[in-house]
Amino acid sequence: MFTRCIRYIPQVALVLAVTTTLMTVTGAGLDHRPSLAPVTMGARVAATKTSVSDVVTITVGWGINAKQQVLRTTTGGQSWTVVSPAHPNATLLDTSFTSSHHAVVVGAAHHRGQWIVWATTNAGHTWHTTFLPMPKDGQSSGATVQVSWYSTQRGWLMLPVNMLNKPAQDRLYRTTNGGMTWQLMSGNLPYRDNAGVVFSSSEVGWLPLHTDSIGPNHPILATTVNGGTTWQAVTLPHPPLLAPRSPNPKEDYSPHPVGFPVFATSQLGALLTTYGALNPNGTLKPKYPVVYFTTDGGSHWQWIVLPVESETPANSPTPSTLSWQSTPHGWVLNVRAFTQKIIAQWSVSK
Repeated sequence: MFTRCIRYIPQVALVLAVTTTLMTVTGAGLDHRPSLAPVTMGARVAATKTSVSDVVTITVGWGINAKQQVLRTTTGGQSWTVVSPAHPNATLLDTSFTSSHHAVVVGAAHHRGQWIVWATTNAGHTWHTTFLPMPKDGQSSGATVQVSWYSTQRGWLMLPVNMLNKPAQDRLYRTTNGGMTWQLMSGNLPYRDNAGVVFSSSEVGWLPLHTDSIGPNHPILATTVNGGTTWQAVTLPHPPLLAPRSPNPKEDYSPHPVGFPVFATSQLGALLTTYGALNPNGTLKPKYPVVYFTTDGGSHWQWIVLPVESETPANSPTPSTLSWQSTPHGWVLNVRAFTQKIIAQWSVSK
């Protein structure tokens, strides 16, 4: 159970652990490969050539250079080796480096109306290519592609799609073999303005919903219990911030998710939100940060209201992220500001 004794911490030193965002796509693996530009594999390049890099161990890391080639370092970034061909006929949308040997790269083909996923499980010595078709009259959206891993083998990829004269469609794919093959779970997610998914178990996932709707009753979270095939809105309890029986929904505080739910275990999770409202004259009311938490895998959620945001950020830092910390006596939930300093925390008994 939650011990609802919150500690607000104005100044706390932060020790950051390097984390890797995991991303995946589901679809059928195909044997043919796209047209690739010739490249000298295994060539060493200067560290300054990398435009994107991700260190997964003290010495091993991955990167992408200006030619859209995947690079790998085993010297902590002092030197890099080219481990993939260039991809001149595709626009790279996202990368996911899950371990020192596993990597997934997602791109959109320039003229083929499809996505391309490249995956390696042997540090780039060989790559497997998968083509995922776009819907008819669809094109890759400018929205962010998001990949989420539950393990090094099981992950999900969300691909936003713009449709001609139709509402946008978000496609969700799943892999169970580290990106070698992909399966379409949902060809049209039932909610719009999706930010991405995160899974707390192999089948249970969460989808934070962003919307411009005003009022307290629009959903901000959806869940799936079958790996992403079907989704349903989650009803979250409302803290007492609402104007009672307000005839004007602009006076009611509306919730908005901040980031993704964060799970310490399949049962123990939390979601950071912000409640905002407009005065009748259109000006903003003070915002209330609210943390929702669950101890039973999301069947029930409770809330804790943090101090209202101040107009002076130095006096009241804005909550930005949540993180779980394991202790000998249970779990501690930390609320961090944009500076990464812990500004509030409370414990959960095991």
